[in-house]
Amino acid sequence: MRNFVGTDSEYIESRVLSATPAGLIEILYEKALEHMASAQFHLRAGEVVERGQAISKVQAIINELNHALDAKKGGEIAVNLQRLYEYSIVKLTEAHRFGSEAGLVEVERILQNMLDGWREATRPIESTHNYDSFTADHMMLQPEASPALRSWTL
Repeated sequence: MRNFVGTDSEYIESRVLSATPAGLIEILYEKALEHMASAQFHLRAGEVVERGQAISKVQAIINELNHALDAKKGGEIAVNLQRLYEYSIVKLTEAHRFGSEAGLVEVERILQNMLDGWREATRPIESTHNYDSFTADHMMLQPEASPALRSWTL
Protein backbone atom coordinates (compact mmCIF):
# COMPACT_ATOMS: atom_id res chain seq x y z
CA MET A 1 0.00 0.00 0.00
CA ARG A 2 1.45 3.36 -0.98
CA ASN A 3 1.13 6.09 1.58
CA PHE A 4 0.00 9.53 0.53
CA VAL A 5 1.71 11.53 3.27
CA GLY A 6 5.19 11.61 1.75
CA THR A 7 8.16 9.61 2.89
CA ASP A 8 7.85 6.43 4.93
CA SER A 9 9.21 8.36 7.91
CA GLU A 10 6.46 10.97 7.58
CA TYR A 11 3.88 8.23 7.20
CA ILE A 12 5.01 6.50 10.42
CA GLU A 13 5.11 9.83 12.25
CA SER A 14 1.58 10.56 11.11
CA ARG A 15 0.39 7.10 12.25
CA VAL A 16 2.05 7.49 15.64
CA LEU A 17 0.66 10.96 16.28
CA SER A 18 -2.87 9.94 15.37
CA ALA A 19 -2.84 6.48 16.99
CA THR A 20 -4.87 5.34 19.93
CA PRO A 21 -2.90 3.76 22.80
CA ALA A 22 -3.77 0.33 21.35
CA GLY A 23 -2.66 1.50 17.93
CA LEU A 24 0.73 2.53 19.30
CA ILE A 25 1.34 -0.99 20.57
CA GLU A 26 0.35 -2.38 17.18
CA ILE A 27 2.82 -0.04 15.46
CA LEU A 28 5.61 -1.19 17.78
CA TYR A 29 4.92 -4.84 16.98
CA GLU A 30 4.87 -4.05 13.25
CA LYS A 31 8.19 -2.18 13.42
CA ALA A 32 9.75 -4.99 15.46
CA LEU A 33 8.73 -7.46 12.76
CA GLU A 34 10.17 -5.23 10.05
CA HIS A 35 13.49 -5.11 11.88
CA MET A 36 13.34 -8.90 12.37
CA ALA A 37 13.07 -9.33 8.60
CA SER A 38 16.02 -6.99 8.19
CA ALA A 39 18.07 -8.97 10.73
CA GLN A 40 17.37 -12.21 8.85
CA PHE A 41 18.31 -10.61 5.55
CA HIS A 42 21.61 -9.35 6.99
CA LEU A 43 22.31 -12.73 8.60
CA ARG A 44 21.95 -14.47 5.23
CA ALA A 45 24.09 -11.79 3.56
CA GLY A 46 26.84 -12.17 6.17
CA GLU A 47 26.49 -8.53 7.26
CA VAL A 48 27.24 -8.81 10.95
CA VAL A 49 27.15 -5.10 11.85
CA GLU A 50 23.84 -4.50 10.08
CA ARG A 51 22.38 -7.65 11.62
CA GLY A 52 23.41 -6.40 15.05
CA GLN A 53 21.83 -3.02 14.41
CA ALA A 54 18.54 -4.59 13.34
CA ILE A 55 18.52 -6.93 16.34
CA SER A 56 19.28 -4.02 18.68
CA LYS A 57 16.25 -2.16 17.31
CA VAL A 58 14.03 -5.17 17.92
CA GLN A 59 15.38 -5.51 21.45
CA ALA A 60 14.76 -1.81 22.12
CA ILE A 61 11.16 -2.14 20.96
CA ILE A 62 10.63 -5.26 23.08
CA ASN A 63 12.08 -3.44 26.09
CA GLU A 64 9.68 -0.54 25.48
CA LEU A 65 6.74 -2.95 25.28
CA ASN A 66 7.92 -4.64 28.47
CA HIS A 67 8.25 -1.35 30.36
CA ALA A 68 4.78 -0.29 29.26
CA LEU A 69 3.16 -3.24 31.05
CA ASP A 70 1.40 -2.72 34.36
CA ALA A 71 1.75 -5.95 36.33
CA LYS A 72 -0.77 -4.82 38.97
CA LYS A 73 -3.59 -4.30 36.49
CA GLY A 74 -2.53 -6.97 34.04
CA GLY A 75 -2.00 -9.71 36.58
CA GLU A 76 -0.99 -13.07 35.18
CA ILE A 77 -1.31 -11.91 31.57
CA ALA A 78 1.16 -9.08 32.12
CA VAL A 79 3.55 -11.40 33.95
CA ASN A 80 3.41 -13.91 31.08
CA LEU A 81 4.02 -11.15 28.55
CA GLN A 82 7.04 -10.01 30.56
CA ARG A 83 8.40 -13.54 30.48
CA LEU A 84 7.91 -13.76 26.72
CA TYR A 85 9.61 -10.41 26.22
CA GLU A 86 12.57 -11.43 28.39
CA TYR A 87 12.84 -14.78 26.62
CA SER A 88 12.78 -13.02 23.25
CA ILE A 89 15.59 -10.67 24.30
CA VAL A 90 17.74 -13.66 25.32
CA LYS A 91 16.99 -15.54 22.07
CA LEU A 92 17.87 -12.46 20.01
CA THR A 93 21.16 -12.06 21.85
CA GLU A 94 22.02 -15.71 21.28
CA ALA A 95 20.96 -15.54 17.62
CA HIS A 96 23.27 -12.61 17.02
CA ARG A 97 26.14 -14.07 19.00
CA PHE A 98 26.04 -17.42 17.22
CA GLY A 99 24.73 -16.24 13.85
CA SER A 100 21.67 -18.46 14.25
CA GLU A 101 18.68 -17.94 12.01
CA ALA A 102 16.63 -20.37 14.12
CA GLY A 103 16.60 -17.93 17.04
CA LEU A 104 15.53 -15.08 14.79
CA VAL A 105 12.74 -17.16 13.28
CA GLU A 106 11.54 -18.19 16.74
CA VAL A 107 11.34 -14.59 17.97
CA GLU A 108 9.68 -13.54 14.73
CA ARG A 109 6.96 -16.16 15.33
CA ILE A 110 6.50 -14.96 18.91
CA LEU A 111 6.18 -11.34 17.81
CA GLN A 112 3.80 -12.22 14.97
CA ASN A 113 1.61 -14.22 17.37
CA MET A 114 1.63 -11.33 19.81
CA LEU A 115 0.69 -8.86 17.07
CA ASP A 116 -2.11 -11.11 15.84
CA GLY A 117 -3.39 -11.56 19.40
CA TRP A 118 -3.16 -7.84 20.08
CA ARG A 119 -5.11 -7.02 16.93
CA GLU A 120 -7.76 -9.58 17.83
CA ALA A 121 -8.06 -8.27 21.39
CA THR A 122 -8.30 -4.62 20.41
CA ARG A 123 -10.44 -4.70 17.26
CA PRO A 124 -13.85 -4.83 18.93
CA ILE A 125 -12.94 -1.89 21.14
CA GLU A 126 -11.52 0.20 18.31
CA SER A 127 -14.38 -0.62 15.96
CA THR A 128 -16.75 1.35 18.21
CA HIS A 129 -14.70 4.51 17.52
CA ASN A 130 -15.24 5.49 21.15
CA TYR A 131 -11.62 6.23 21.95
CA ASP A 132 -12.45 8.39 24.97
CA SER A 133 -13.55 5.33 26.93
CA PHE A 134 -10.55 3.30 25.81
CA THR A 135 -7.69 4.20 28.12
CA ALA A 136 -4.37 2.73 29.15
CA ASP A 137 -6.23 0.99 32.00
CA HIS A 138 -7.86 -1.34 29.47
CA MET A 139 -4.49 -2.42 28.11
CA MET A 140 -2.59 -3.14 31.31
CA LEU A 141 -0.31 -0.24 30.43
CA GLN A 142 1.16 2.12 32.92
CA PRO A 143 -0.62 5.50 32.69
CA GLU A 144 2.57 7.27 31.65
CA ALA A 145 3.35 4.69 28.97
CA SER A 146 1.27 6.17 26.17
CA PRO A 147 3.03 9.58 25.94
CA ALA A 148 6.40 7.85 26.12
CA LEU A 149 5.47 5.55 23.28
CA ARG A 150 4.49 8.54 21.13
CA SER A 151 8.05 9.85 21.37
CA TRP A 152 9.59 6.48 20.46
CA THR A 153 11.89 6.54 17.47
CA LEU A 154 11.08 3.68 15.13
